[in-house]
Amino acid sequence: MKPLSLFLLLCLASCALYAQKKDLPSFGKVSEEELKMTACPFEKDAEAMYLYDAAWVRYIPSSEIPFVTESEYVVRIKIFNEKGFDYATVKIPFYDERKYEQIDRLSAYTYNLGSDGKVVRTEVDKKLFFREKTNNSVTTITFTFPELKAGSVVEYRYKRIRKSYSTIDPWYFQTRLPVGLSYYNLVIPEYFNFTKQMRSRLPMERKEEKVRDNYENTYTMRDIPSLRSEPYMAAPKDYLQRVEFQLASIQVPMQPIIPVLSTWEKLSSELMADENFGVQLRKNIRVPQEIAEQLKNIKSNTEKLRILHDYVRNNFEWNGIEDIYTDGVKNVMAKKTGTNADLNLLLLNLLRDQNLEAYPILVSTRDHGKVFRAYPFVSQFNKVILLCKGDNDYYVVNAADKYNPLHLIPYDVMGTDAFIVDNKASGFVPLWNPDQKKTSIIYFNGEVKGDSLTGAATINSNGYARNTIVKKYKESVSSAAAVYASNGDYKVGIDSFEVENLKADTLPLTQKFKYKLPLNKSGDYNFFTVNLFTGMEKNPFTSERRFTDVDFGFNQSYVVSGTIRLPADAAIEELPKNISMIMPDTSIVFRRIFQVTENVVQFRINIEFRSPVYAVEEYENFKEFYKQLFTLLTEQVVFRRKENS
Repeated sequence: MKPLSLFLLLCLASCALYAQKKDLPSFGKVSEEELKMTACPFEKDAEAMYLYDAAWVRYIPSSEIPFVTESEYVVRIKIFNEKGFDYATVKIPFYDERKYEQIDRLSAYTYNLGSDGKVVRTEVDKKLFFREKTNNSVTTITFTFPELKAGSVVEYRYKRIRKSYSTIDPWYFQTRLPVGLSYYNLVIPEYFNFTKQMRSRLPMERKEEKVRDNYENTYTMRDIPSLRSEPYMAAPKDYLQRVEFQLASIQVPMQPIIPVLSTWEKLSSELMADENFGVQLRKNIRVPQEIAEQLKNIKSNTEKLRILHDYVRNNFEWNGIEDIYTDGVKNVMAKKTGTNADLNLLLLNLLRDQNLEAYPILVSTRDHGKVFRAYPFVSQFNKVILLCKGDNDYYVVNAADKYNPLHLIPYDVMGTDAFIVDNKASGFVPLWNPDQKKTSIIYFNGEVKGDSLTGAATINSNGYARNTIVKKYKESVSSAAAVYASNGDYKVGIDSFEVENLKADTLPLTQKFKYKLPLNKSGDYNFFTVNLFTGMEKNPFTSERRFTDVDFGFNQSYVVSGTIRLPADAAIEELPKNISMIMPDTSIVFRRIFQVTENVVQFRINIEFRSPVYAVEEYENFKEFYKQLFTLLTEQVVFRRKENS
């Protein structure tokens, strides 16, 4: 490595010279025109916008190691109204463990127009740059801007120095705000071979040129629309316009190619040797005596797993921090609280103490983003949970989640790829089971009395439907009841709410309550819906365009049935028709049956979602089907009072 290091130092010494800033806004020089702007030119309703978002990345010789990467960032944001004030709070996370990253030369300013029409600049006091630990590896710098008002421009810049030459952060041109100008400049040594991945559907200016022994890559995008939240979207970063680089190999003249890109097997080995990960799996923590006595006569591995899982999640508190590494599982036994990694690696020790098969698995939660198998980096994951063997099946377990039962894949990782970390059994495993879904079986009877429909309902919630209600019920009874109290444009009165099977998480959660629903009226006509308590009262997919996939996260099943007694003098004018409707690919099935016997209306509705994800390319057909689905769901029973003969 010495000849290589010397060579690289020579070719890198001038790297920083070629990161040009010609024809770009100058830091600290905000114009009157920018301060007088009242709206984003290409997205009029935006509460704020990035006027300028830029980064320069280059390799710098270092005294500790041959070189480090240095990234300089400049951000300028225009605040249009008070709703945009949230974007004037800045958080800069960085990996400070072993000083892997450092943040340097941070400065920030607020700009306003004074009463004399001149630009007034207010500096953020460096004492207001607050540093706090996010988890065992990450520290976050947080600050806000003074003198903030509608019309202000805020601006900040900083440098990130990283002790690495193989990892370069992705550059995101698109954000949750519109961006006027996004600029990215990367200067790399001639003999560094990078893989590159781009996601770009918008116009982009690209330029690559050779300058001495380096290549300068420049990417520019302008007038970039925001990526806004859409119903049932997964991680926004999976859809943002971006460019990603990864150093794959180094080829110095007259020397063999030196591979740099790691492998998943190598990553697993490194983690197993890490003091804050693999070493913590071998701490030989013994199961407490009272639990050991309980396990002594149990032969079922699944039941042993259930008991130990319940022991950790019921006796230890998650502190809200998601992490992969732990400061020490023995500390958790004493403190009774810890991070996601602390609790799960503690549970793994207890399972192995009882000779149960269990592995740590790295996961990227649905809101964190997809894992790309071509890039073997631990940074793609945001927490560690467990894969545990029972009698016949494997179970995905998160000891930090008090509401997810043993038999159910945790919702936030359902449908994702996990990586098993183990010296012998490392590899990817898909976290998916089509039979684990959200299931709601709803039965209610009712009677029309005066201007209202009143009655009693019983709802059996299973799978992911159960999890939601259990959590809300443990917060308060009123929180659980509120789930059913909203029905489209009017409220449902809920009374005498109670639950059964709260602690038996292998059984459906049964909820029983009384309800009162006001009738809709128009002249002599009364009408009501039987689409009650499903959570499907309003169509969320009405936008003409969509930028992200529709991602429900799991399959779903709804059954709604019951009977409604009408007054003796009621004459039915309109009754929803019996109908079946199926998505062309059979992924959604809708069936409805109505029948009337004398003055009693009986009904049954079945809705089955057999796919959790619908690609953005399918949105037009999906949207049209959903429109028809909700047209059927919102059809009502219409009746009027018979005239006296």
